[in-house]
Amino acid sequence: MADDTQQKEALANAHMSLVLAKAAHAEGSDELREAERKYEEAKQQVEACYEPLTLVALPPEDYEALIAAHPPTAEQKKQDPEVTWNEDTFRPALLSVTVEGDVTEQDWAEMYKTGQINIGEFRELVYACLLVNNRATDPLLGKG
Repeated sequence: MADDTQQKEALANAHMSLVLAKAAHAEGSDELREAERKYEEAKQQVEACYEPLTLVALPPEDYEALIAAHPPTAEQKKQDPEVTWNEDTFRPALLSVTVEGDVTEQDWAEMYKTGQINIGEFRELVYACLLVNNRATDPLLGKG
């Protein structure tokens, strides 16, 4: 997981150069081809900052066991009486068993603590893992 700020800025600049080149140069011109090449290169640089992840749902009994293995602390219950699990231990454990690959629970916790994965990415990934495992029906689908 990488900081893609510079790559996204380069992509935006390359896109603007491409738009200007299309307005100023004929189709097939050297200038337009060069702007297209730079745009494609910048796009590849942004894409290189990301890695696709595959999420695999646990069997329901394993998911319930995972939740049970990470009960909230007394302090967490005091702050939120309806809390279901220990946020500090459950989330890395959930990621380690739902995200396909060899990243361990300790690895996920360490990546989060050291900032290798930012809080937004971490929360979105945890949310996606929860959705995969909760198997709740989507009320927007309707009956039938």
